[in-house]
Amino acid sequence: MNRKILTLFTILLLALTSCGHDPITKDAARVIHADVVALDHTIYFNRFGSHDPYGMIFALKSDVQSKDSTQELRAGQVTLRSDKRPRPLVLRANVGDILEVTFTNLLNPKRPESDEKDVAPVEEEAAHIAEKDRNLSNNPCAPLSETNPAKGSPTTRCASIAVSGLPTVDPATPEKSGTRSIPPNTTITYRWRAERTGTFQFASLAAPSGGEGDGGSLVHGLFGAVNVEPKDSHWYRSAVKESDLKLAKEQARAPALYNYEAAYKDGKPVLNLLQKVNGNTFNLLYSPLDAIIVEPDKKQAHREFTVIFHDELKTVFQKQFSILSPEQFAKDATTDEEKKKKLSYSKQLAGVRDGFGINYGASGMGTVLLANRQEIGPAKDCVDCFYEEFFLQSWANGDPALLAEYDDDPSNVHHSYLNDPVQFQNSHAGPKETHVFHLHAHQWLSSASEHPNYLDSQTIAPQQGFSYQIKYDLVKGRSGNKNQTPGDSIFHCHLYPHFAQGMWELWRTHDVFEDGSRRLPEGGDNGVVIDGRDPKKTIMA
Repeated sequence: MNRKILTLFTILLLALTSCGHDPITKDAARVIHADVVALDHTIYFNRFGSHDPYGMIFALKSDVQSKDSTQELRAGQVTLRSDKRPRPLVLRANVGDILEVTFTNLLNPKRPESDEKDVAPVEEEAAHIAEKDRNLSNNPCAPLSETNPAKGSPTTRCASIAVSGLPTVDPATPEKSGTRSIPPNTTITYRWRAERTGTFQFASLAAPSGGEGDGGSLVHGLFGAVNVEPKDSHWYRSAVKESDLKLAKEQARAPALYNYEAAYKDGKPVLNLLQKVNGNTFNLLYSPLDAIIVEPDKKQAHREFTVIFHDELKTVFQKQFSILSPEQFAKDATTDEEKKKKLSYSKQLAGVRDGFGINYGASGMGTVLLANRQEIGPAKDCVDCFYEEFFLQSWANGDPALLAEYDDDPSNVHHSYLNDPVQFQNSHAGPKETHVFHLHAHQWLSSASEHPNYLDSQTIAPQQGFSYQIKYDLVKGRSGNKNQTPGDSIFHCHLYPHFAQGMWELWRTHDVFEDGSRRLPEGGDNGVVIDGRDPKKTIMA
């Protein structure tokens, strides 16, 4: 794979005097506004081509563009910008803020894989009745006529946003709470109040069941998270291009090394996730999984890693790896005996398919093993690639869930510098399984009591969310742990069949400054560009 891989992350550790932020009016709640859309988008899970062709995602409206020459964003005619990798949408608010989301449904009004011939003649009368009932109920989101259960995507093209754990500001009507969805090409505004810190899952309730794991649109990616930060916190990007880092440096005034309030020529912030509109209203311009969270009152900052588990993936494999899918592998069988044999072979590999993911990425053992044995891919010449050190590290196949064609966030690796404070925001968007978040080489405390226990594992069920503040005693806790060790620390679901099917990521601790000019050797000829990262700071511009 001779493709350029750009890993763009700037790691900022701020310390926080004279921030220069716009003051917040006392006794008035700050409003964080985000323009959000839902759209159909194929989700590729890794570099071996495993994907969900029926992917459905939330995204900031500013990250979406028209598929045709027009500037108008129309349902079914939009896609992410070419430089954006599909990732779960992460919205943020501080305790006391009002999160205001103007949501537009841009899902294709027609089911992506639907075709007139898919509706069997015997279904026509039932379809007519369903259409009539929909009209009588005046509900544009009632089930459509094309209800082929063999298809991969939900029948309804409606969508909503419902947040688990955040109260609505407006009266809790079905529309304002997200329990009633809206059809394509329509818009609604939601408002929630952020009352406590933590991570809170949101999803569409238009198609809550059906498909893989009976998860409806959830298994296709129509979910995200709201991370509620401490009161009066400020948020910054942790992943930027080398040119952005240079711009922040050029706009800094001594003795500061970087200006964290730097702006482009059009006034858009370079690093700050927010842009002030007026009064206490701010627009959310960026929605990264990872961010720098600054708490001025405590004069400290930490890196925030957002880790969203999701299971029951609807995965389509490339032909070379079709044995990982019984449906695909047996599709071309010409006799019942051949079909039975193929199904038997395929089921033996069910435990290593790409079936469990994190943040729309999955690195199961099956594809990398088959690629090596078939002498294709980055490890095609590796004759000693065996066991866990082969598929749970980056040295043979590149970073987990790597997509080389994206400059923005190309793999399932979270980055920090040695000694950086870190907090994980872990939630579970899967519809079925219970998982166990397990972190290697670091730990956190079970509670804020006088004698808490150390933890490196946490059981998490669907719709739950947990925050893990990395510590090795009651006060201290940083990247590299007490023994100050740089390098990769794996974290994964502790159930072996789950991380063997792709549910694992890496936390990479760097011990040298990265300005975006170096490359990390990997399976491709060009290597991976290491993004610029800001060093530890004592003064902000």
